[in-house]
Amino acid sequence: MAVPKLRFKEFNDSWDLKKLDHIAEVNPKTKELPASFFYIDLESVSEGLLIQRKKIDINEAPSRAQRLLEKSDVLFQMVRPYQQNNFYFDLDGDYVASTGYAQIRTKLNSKYIYYVLHSKKFLDEVINRCTGTSYPAINSSELSSIEVAFPSIREQTKIASFLSAVDEKISQLMQKYQLLSQYKQGMMQKLFSQQLRFKADDGSEFGEWENKTLGEVGENIIGLTYSPTDVTNDSTGILVLRSSNIKEGRLDKSDQVRVNKKIQDKIIVQPNDILICTRNGSQRLIGKSVIINDDEIMTFGAFMSVYRSKYNRFIAYLMQTPWFFEQVQMNLGARINQITTGTLNEFTFDFPCLEEQTKIANFLSAIDQKIEVVAQQIEQAKTWKKGLLQQMFV
Repeated sequence: MAVPKLRFKEFNDSWDLKKLDHIAEVNPKTKELPASFFYIDLESVSEGLLIQRKKIDINEAPSRAQRLLEKSDVLFQMVRPYQQNNFYFDLDGDYVASTGYAQIRTKLNSKYIYYVLHSKKFLDEVINRCTGTSYPAINSSELSSIEVAFPSIREQTKIASFLSAVDEKISQLMQKYQLLSQYKQGMMQKLFSQQLRFKADDGSEFGEWENKTLGEVGENIIGLTYSPTDVTNDSTGILVLRSSNIKEGRLDKSDQVRVNKKIQDKIIVQPNDILICTRNGSQRLIGKSVIINDDEIMTFGAFMSVYRSKYNRFIAYLMQTPWFFEQVQMNLGARINQITTGTLNEFTFDFPCLEEQTKIANFLSAIDQKIEVVAQQIEQAKTWKKGLLQQMFV
């Protein structure tokens, strides 16, 4: 029997190999559901964390609420399993999961099994057994037939404890990220409501803020219209920025569309331009924006807008406030989720003098730098964990 590439040095026994249903119960028979319970559906879990829960009465429960959970149960996402929104259940109280999950109960180390389900080998086996295109899914029978390699209980416990410590580190970093983000939002609320004011370098008070439209202090520029025949797989094509390239206020170029087409200078993205989503099937994405700090020559699509102004560092933060999104919601199209560049130009805000704008932007940028450092640490930790999952299992 093969052994993993990465192993704790005190272990040298061979590993066993058995089908999942030989070492675990898959969807054990459920007892009668309680009168009320917390319901876990496929939207409740993200990256191993329970991000939302709702207590419901049994007479209001959806038909998919069937899996009554016990401590140490493992939930495996059956629909679109590549998302790996699986969950290790270790909570007090009555919880019921959707049949969108497989419920796995084992006498082996259940945390070890949880991590096995995230290994590349196991996921590849799952994907190969999935049916469907838009919502690929595996059934419980196919899942049960997948073989799982496992060592002694003592080694299982050692592996599970080590990976749990890695998860705890990632969780701590994510909590730090959330706290910094909340602090930033709180400071933005105080700064843009003028509850908190900066003073000039000589200690004097800045003047009153002036109400202006975005069109008065800059311009919104309409993006590029292109056809499928313009799209190229050639890396020499120009990158077209779209709504998918705005991720949590950051520019993410992992999703790329490039075109071979002559581009007007005006719609070539410039440093400090603000990229704004103006049209999307999802209403919550309208108005999402990011300031561009990238040297690559890029343009942007017709469902996007670029705002260009000498005040952009300040305005980039202004576009993250509730006051901006309130105006977005008030001006959405009746039938199509969109705002026009003309409408954006009419948005009104209070503006301080350029010197106070600079102080506000510098202060918030310093917080953003701390947030970015933590975000990078989270990505590094996740990458490290992914490597461990590939090397610590057979």
